[in-house]
Amino acid sequence: MRVGSVIGGSGERYGVDETSLAVVEGVGGLYRCWDARGRERVYIRYEQRIVDGRWVRAAALHGRAVVWAAEQSGGVGVEGAVQWPLDTMSVGNAVAGVIMPVVPARFRTPDGRGRTLQSLCAPQRDAALRVAVLIRVCDIFAMLDSDGFVYGEPTPGSIVWCADPVDAYLLGGDRLRPPRGAECDRLGVAVLVFRGLFPRYRTSADVLREWSEPGCLPVGLAPGLRVLFERASSGAETPEPTEWRSALMSTFLSPDGSAFLRGPLRLLDQHAEFFRDTVIGLGVASRRAADAPAPHQALEPGSSVGRVAATAGVVMALLAGAIGIGMGTAVLSNRSAQRSSDARAPVSVFLGTEAAITPEPVRTASVTGGASDAVDALPGSSDPYAAVVQAYVAASNRRDFPMAWELGGRAIEGGDWDRFVRRFDGLDREVVTVFPTGGPTVSIHLDTYRSDGSVLRFDGFAVVSGSAIVAWSIHRVS
Repeated sequence: MRVGSVIGGSGERYGVDETSLAVVEGVGGLYRCWDARGRERVYIRYEQRIVDGRWVRAAALHGRAVVWAAEQSGGVGVEGAVQWPLDTMSVGNAVAGVIMPVVPARFRTPDGRGRTLQSLCAPQRDAALRVAVLIRVCDIFAMLDSDGFVYGEPTPGSIVWCADPVDAYLLGGDRLRPPRGAECDRLGVAVLVFRGLFPRYRTSADVLREWSEPGCLPVGLAPGLRVLFERASSGAETPEPTEWRSALMSTFLSPDGSAFLRGPLRLLDQHAEFFRDTVIGLGVASRRAADAPAPHQALEPGSSVGRVAATAGVVMALLAGAIGIGMGTAVLSNRSAQRSSDARAPVSVFLGTEAAITPEPVRTASVTGGASDAVDALPGSSDPYAAVVQAYVAASNRRDFPMAWELGGRAIEGGDWDRFVRRFDGLDREVVTVFPTGGPTVSIHLDTYRSDGSVLRFDGFAVVSGSAIVAWSIHRVS
């Protein structure tokens, strides 16, 4: 072993094994190294120097404090679940290399490779485990979001995980930076959640393409999650990581967070069943041709997540496989996660248990009467936004077209009165089931009974402002 040394921007000297562990194209050479206290680290000598290295240096300054605290405490905490850089090597103003910690063994497979999230997004994986790790992923990005850091379109290859204890760990902290303009990781987090809940070995581009198709979400998905996916796929007001975490916990965990709920997990298993005998080829899953779902149209150019998935994800997977880059650990504690200021708080998840309770019934109402009946049909305190949707359906069932027009028909049919009235030709009645969210976006299920005896079923959402529906999006499910 030929040993050299480098001096970081902190002034600390590191001994370096000059025998390269690996060379990752587009990144650089990877080398074992040791700090002054004898702790093993990894030195990445960049293939191309980072000319403006201010943000890498800032991340390293923050990372040294975080890593020191995490190592002293055994790695507990959300901050310790991010692979922060520890030091930088500079040439003039440019950054030529970075010092990283080594991923703990439990985040690696027996052959030493990083256990990336790609391996978790598989139909064969236990649904409860997938949900628990996804909650942990949301914890990490909620912390980064609250601290004003952007990772830059995370992929399954940039995250490693372990099952005992349940944990997730973000690789490549040297790419963290402050956001520019409206830039954030929220679309990437939405795609990760989708891939984890509905695994098909798909790429991020596949998810974006599928979102453009009707019926991509399974019937029966909890309204709270359905609304978030609808928001993410529409491209407007993409949900924050804290919203995903809250929706996952309220959907799949008992109120105290101590156990999983059978019903919601069963829905995930049923969705995964079709893909359970997938075979992997070049990172893409395929089924026997006779069983394969219909192909989608090609993804429209310009999707940033789709572009990055083919490059950044592969690079991070190579890094994880070559040296298990990472740092510290963070176990799920008994503290419950809070949305907002307590974004770092870990969540309470206990694998291997099932709740001996059923989920709380969703507030629903089937409406065929007048608007006042629609409001009264809601159990407990009525939701004003949901009541508007119910009133609209009630008015249309009475064929009170002027009232229905004012309650939302104007927006639903783009201001075309004749088209609005014609949509009721051959329609006997409609029954709506509403899922109030406490906000202006109301998740809905609509059953339309036709004069010929047929029944068409639709899922979607309505957006209410004031006393009228201002946006309406539904897709046929049967």
